[in-house]
Amino acid sequence: MNLKGKCPAVAVLGILLVFCFVFISGCTGEETSPVHPEEEKASEALASLKNEVSVSLAETLALAERTSDNLADTDRNQTQVNAILDNSQKSLPWVESAAFINPAGIVVAIMPDSYSGLIGKDLSYQDIVKEGLEKRSPVISDYILLEVAEKGVVLECPVFSEDGEFAGVVSLVIDPAKMIRLPAEGIKSGYGFSVMAIEPDGTILYDEDVAEIGNATFGNPVYEAYPGVIAAAEAISLQPSGTYAYTFRATGSDEEVQKEAYWDTAGILDKEWRLMVIKEF
Repeated sequence: MNLKGKCPAVAVLGILLVFCFVFISGCTGEETSPVHPEEEKASEALASLKNEVSVSLAETLALAERTSDNLADTDRNQTQVNAILDNSQKSLPWVESAAFINPAGIVVAIMPDSYSGLIGKDLSYQDIVKEGLEKRSPVISDYILLEVAEKGVVLECPVFSEDGEFAGVVSLVIDPAKMIRLPAEGIKSGYGFSVMAIEPDGTILYDEDVAEIGNATFGNPVYEAYPGVIAAAEAISLQPSGTYAYTFRATGSDEEVQKEAYWDTAGILDKEWRLMVIKEF
């Protein structure tokens, strides 16, 4: 058999096969879009913020449950109850007050002493107190107006006596801004992003501008001149995470700038807080 002239043909065929394989691999392989450094930084900052706030919320619930257990182990004389509530109120810097409310909705004890005027008050008209007394399980409110004309989030946990009798609820008032402020300051200094937190209904829980805290986003004349802000708030309310660009005043200034918000959700029980890191351009 004469093989002369066949080897070059085989070599050419081999080269073509290799070329086709490389071409097909390039066409079928997944293309990965490069991540912009700013987006990567925002994701990292947001993950850090969410983790810290989630831990703080879990710590608060654990504190309420521990306070409930401590009250169950005593005969609930006033001195012992006050000591337990005082310790609880001082355990976490964002807990404004700790109260013991009986099954009729009457405040039996509360700490610190500056809230002692509430002792004997019937708070059963408040939706969160009513819910806690009826459900006899941990419940948490939205950001609401309280009896003392202040706003806060109320976390309640049932108290049962050692023989299983329902004795009332422990009620902790939480200041979300105090909870979020420290991690927010860390995000600002470490990443250069501003931090904001809202409830899904648009109520502002935290903002660098303290005057904004507690304000509503929707129906607020301050934001009506900025449709992009309303559109962003709507997106943030509907979606647990995402990004949105809009125009608004620079922090601490009347100058209008482009902003981009990256957000995620932290929550406890049935409540969600939208947490944002915001870049100004």
